[in-house]
Amino acid sequence: MKSRKRSAANSPPQPRPTYFVDVSLGRKVAEHINRLGHSVIFQTDIFPGETKDEVWLRKVGEEGWVALTKDSNIRREPNVREAYLRAGARVFTLVGGSMDSSKMCAAFEAAFPGMERLLQRKQGPFIANVGKSGLTGTLYRW
Repeated sequence: MKSRKRSAANSPPQPRPTYFVDVSLGRKVAEHINRLGHSVIFQTDIFPGETKDEVWLRKVGEEGWVALTKDSNIRREPNVREAYLRAGARVFTLVGGSMDSSKMCAAFEAAFPGMERLLQRKQGPFIANVGKSGLTGTLYRW
């Protein structure tokens, strides 16, 4: 007798991710995400404020957290990109120019449904962009 493949509808729900909020976004963004019901770690809760990206990215990957940042250099600087790749990190980068904290909060709030679908489908490492109106669809995998 053939065994049936379990459909996504019959799969047990995956636990919601913990979001690691980079200091570049600010504590107001971290607090807003937490108020939305997400588990949040703000960078300075566990690292000094000037911790190099390579260090916190390694921890994010090891712990299986999801990084939120507005620092697009993560994909551009070779040493940081190498650290992100080795760690298998999953990163969402806010793009689209200068935004105050309320606009950043609104952008991530709009993006969360798409972000969580992407996290269900894709393993790390990846970097995906979040724009002013939500997830942009741009995904970087090296």
